[in-house]
Amino acid sequence: MKKYEIDGGITIVENPDMDRPEYPVGEHMQRNMKHIKMLCETIKAIVPSGKNVNIWCSGSSGAIIGALVSLKLYKKSAMVCICHVKKDGENHHGGTRCTPLTGNTYDIIVDDFVAMGDTVMRILRQSGNVDCLAICGGMYKSRLSLFTKSNIIDTVICRSYDD
Repeated sequence: MKKYEIDGGITIVENPDMDRPEYPVGEHMQRNMKHIKMLCETIKAIVPSGKNVNIWCSGSSGAIIGALVSLKLYKKSAMVCICHVKKDGENHHGGTRCTPLTGNTYDIIVDDFVAMGDTVMRILRQSGNVDCLAICGGMYKSRLSLFTKSNIIDTVICRSYDD
């Protein structure tokens, strides 16, 4: 694992043992578990003990990853809440908003990969600032700039951080 800071004070945590999972995540669980497990271990290493944790996700793949991350964090954290942000146009199973934990919280967005950044931006519209963006695959510098211009993400966990 490699940890360093880039311009703007963003911390990058690279774990080359992770990789972008096969999509859809739920249909390829056996092959994806190694990468998701590495993501979970990397997140567990950086989340401060005793904090409440909001795990922000969207879609089926994000929800699967969020649930697995929550299993790794529940003993280390005071409380864990999975905040599933519906895709545009979805409003079933409790509407489109979730109620995150408040006070002494650490907020994480989890996802399998970042293509254009739309999912992360949709989550950020509901969550506000987050402490960490954690993705199984690589992160392109051009995509990260979408989220770092306004200092809304402090830490990014990814396989690699490339041009």
